[in-house]
Amino acid sequence: LYVLSGCYAFLLVMQLLCVVFTQRRGPLVGLTGSIFFFFLFWAASKGKKGLALSVLGVAIIPGLFLATLNLSDTSFGSKIPSLGWLSGIIDLESRTLQQRILAWEGTANLITADPRRAIIGYGPETMIVAFNPYLPADLAALKPGETFDRSHNESLDTLATTGFTGLAAYLLLLGSLFYYGLKCLGLISSSRHRNLFTLLCLAGGLVGGLLPWLMEGKWRFAGVGIPAGMLLALTIYLMTTFKIQSPKLKVPLPTSNFQLLL
Repeated sequence: LYVLSGCYAFLLVMQLLCVVFTQRRGPLVGLTGSIFFFFLFWAASKGKKGLALSVLGVAIIPGLFLATLNLSDTSFGSKIPSLGWLSGIIDLESRTLQQRILAWEGTANLITADPRRAIIGYGPETMIVAFNPYLPADLAALKPGETFDRSHNESLDTLATTGFTGLAAYLLLLGSLFYYGLKCLGLISSSRHRNLFTLLCLAGGLVGGLLPWLMEGKWRFAGVGIPAGMLLALTIYLMTTFKIQSPKLKVPLPTSNFQLLL
């Protein structure tokens, strides 16, 4: 057990060092978000509402820190080289983010161009061919001579290649993992909990997908809005539902180690 724990600890340290030294924003955002949800799940599964509220409060600190680094009228990030790579995460004027937004816009135009294709998609791994007619001129100017087989957004890529049918199956798979995980943790113990979880996830994804269009009349941010809305719905569910310590539960509660793994 100690040898295995030591190996896992070594792997964890190596992965964290990779995130730091490669200075990639995506893994850092994923790591930060996963830490937040880990502690939120842990607090909810222990029935500690005060701890869950504390986790939410602490989560505001990294958000404010990133906002400070990305303010256009501050040079705080540029004065510290080790933090400068974080200063473009939410900078809408940065070249990298502009490329992503243009790619999202072109993919959204591809999806909405044909109602039939919006249902079934253009086929797996066909973006490199299907995307060319909808390649924005500004994106072509930023990346001259390059071809695009991805939009760098999982929701939009799934929609483009497999349509709404494929996206529904994809979200059902991921939603099922969360559902059964919550059920094993004792956070879904009745039909009321199940219905609340399902309705919140559906409403979160729907609102997250429609809100970008309602705000600017374009679908380019829908791929970000769908998972963001569902994660917000998951957070709301965890903050309103805590594990009920009851001997009447039909499914035995998991051991501490297994609960930590879940």
